[in-house]
Amino acid sequence: MKRWFSSSIVIAALVLTSCGQPAVQVLEVESKTVSSTETIHMNNCGGKESSEQTAQRSFATGLELTSQSKVDYSVVEDRVSGKYGADKDMNKSQLLKAPPGTNMEFVLQWTEDVHSGDIIQREKIGGYTVHVPVSVELVSSQDLGCVSVNSDSRVKETLTVYFKDGATGVATKNEYSGPVSVLIQGTGQASNMQKSDAFYVFTDFNGENAEPMRYKEFYNFTLWINGEPADTLVNPIPPYNADHVYEFTIKAPGGKLVFAVGDVYVADNDGYYTIQIFK
Repeated sequence: MKRWFSSSIVIAALVLTSCGQPAVQVLEVESKTVSSTETIHMNNCGGKESSEQTAQRSFATGLELTSQSKVDYSVVEDRVSGKYGADKDMNKSQLLKAPPGTNMEFVLQWTEDVHSGDIIQREKIGGYTVHVPVSVELVSSQDLGCVSVNSDSRVKETLTVYFKDGATGVATKNEYSGPVSVLIQGTGQASNMQKSDAFYVFTDFNGENAEPMRYKEFYNFTLWINGEPADTLVNPIPPYNADHVYEFTIKAPGGKLVFAVGDVYVADNDGYYTIQIFK
């Protein structure tokens, strides 16, 4: 079992004994400095003023105890935090701003010291990891551009489908039956750091450009229509477009259409589609 805590208590003693139990010892095994990147999107396309967001990381401990452990989590967390008490107040932050009418992408590089080791009570009862933020750097920022919508009078309605809504998606206001033309544009993240558009995953797990591909699994991280992968209604699938804009025709089965993203774990999702329906 693993739980994460932000440290707020410093325990000065190096050995803790409670309720007659043997002393708990915290023994560091490894200490290293690591760097990682984080991509943050701020969509302020419809804003009239700048939008601000603060990215922040603070001192944190992670514990993993065995099922045989008789020690309370809070007791062990206090013990681990106490060992690194000099760093307990460490935090680093970066203020990000998106001007009005922009769709900004920021890439941050975080550097932190990572300490890990064993928790001992007679014998090893678990392990721990401590993260101490050292620095944060704004590597890049760019305006991805705001999606423009078609003013064609044939457009019956326009939808915004956010990746964070996953397979739930958004339903149309109107009901459709027979041939319906759809124009879709936009990208997002659904599979870890991989980016996808309506039909293709086009980066690798590090967010770097890769050969566009299509997952064959049911939850495929791309467009869904009516609770299933778009393939059930879109045939053939359009070839990959680096501009991530696709137009296709489907045979609507009748009733409202539901457009979504094939993903059920949405905590790390970002981005959206803009969909226009012609009839």
